[in-house]
Amino acid sequence: MENFDLQSSYIFSLVKVLPKKRSSISTNGQQTDSRRSNTRVYTMPNSEGLSTTVCKEFFKKIFAVSDGRLSRVLKRKLSIPTPPIDARGRHAPVNKTSEEKIQRVKEFIDKFPKYESHYTLHKSTNRRFLAPDLSLPKMYALYCNDTPESERVSDFMFRKVFNQHFNLSFHAPISDSCKKCDNLKIKIDAASSQEAKEQFELQKKVHLAKADSAKDNYKIDKNLAKEDTDVTVIVFDLMKTLATPVISTGVCYYKRQLWTYNLGIHDAATDIATMCVWDETVASRGPQEIGSCLLRYIKENVKTKTLILYSDQCGGQNRNIKMATLCQYITSHPNYVVEKIDHKFFVSGHSYLACDQDFGLIEKQKKFFKDIFIPDDWIKVIKAARKKNAFKIMKMTTDDFVSTKKT
Repeated sequence: MENFDLQSSYIFSLVKVLPKKRSSISTNGQQTDSRRSNTRVYTMPNSEGLSTTVCKEFFKKIFAVSDGRLSRVLKRKLSIPTPPIDARGRHAPVNKTSEEKIQRVKEFIDKFPKYESHYTLHKSTNRRFLAPDLSLPKMYALYCNDTPESERVSDFMFRKVFNQHFNLSFHAPISDSCKKCDNLKIKIDAASSQEAKEQFELQKKVHLAKADSAKDNYKIDKNLAKEDTDVTVIVFDLMKTLATPVISTGVCYYKRQLWTYNLGIHDAATDIATMCVWDETVASRGPQEIGSCLLRYIKENVKTKTLILYSDQCGGQNRNIKMATLCQYITSHPNYVVEKIDHKFFVSGHSYLACDQDFGLIEKQKKFFKDIFIPDDWIKVIKAARKKNAFKIMKMTTDDFVSTKKT
């Protein structure tokens, strides 16, 4: 029997409790008062359906019960002819938080403005986000300032209500939002009619569907590169300019600094990242410079006939006639194995590339190098940024850069 009360009822039915027949007992020839208040007769059902009297020890071992369990079940059988009910866990704890306090916490959390993430189309459709600069400790501090001490709940209970009763999260800090998404959101909020609102919502849905389609296509190509040895998929992007020198002297901020450029090229199949590094005394950062880095990388590393390129839609660097000319040169020149190049672009504002993760590691590593005096010091930072599968460095020289113009 899994139910504790049913077990107690069964034991209750097998034991007879009778008034004691003697009020005194003989101990060493002397008569003393008996401490027993009643007499218990323990019985067991036999194969013939009759009850057989057994001793207490036998009864205890058969049912694996203790003296205490028997005493609690049979304590009042003479006066109350029903088995006791186990009351454990059936009453509210003394320190239980009242429903009124929990309701006030819910009302407080509901005061904060919530919004949908415009980067998400199909994931967590019921998820809502709070401001990026908010956190649970901040919310609880505001709650304590807004609520008298006698009516507050603990920090633990506040978190429990937040996690169990709300599908909320804190949005990651927004550093580069999509211009089209922001524009459509303003139009949706300011729409004068339901028809216009639905039209803008449809445009936003199509825009997000394109962004998701580009990401899904990248995953397909990535898996293809892992399975097919004759296909290479690379992602490339230019990191933000790195200032040189980086020193703690305040006057440095008011002086003109030398810019160091870093183009990240990430092999999707092998997860090997190569950093092409040069400074502005060597070359600029236009489409011919980006193409020159790709020329050298492809010549040294790509040994497949099919090459798929992924990048953002930056017109000044990636999506232009000069880049197309360089790709045509690669497929037609005998120094390169590649016969086909497919250049694909992520949707603007939704192009979180694999290179961005690599650049994030470099930014984190930068804080461990307090003084950077020359561009080569940035190479030390990049080498130390990833311990496992470390970044490869391709230091570009003036001879590595080519031009698409006729000479």
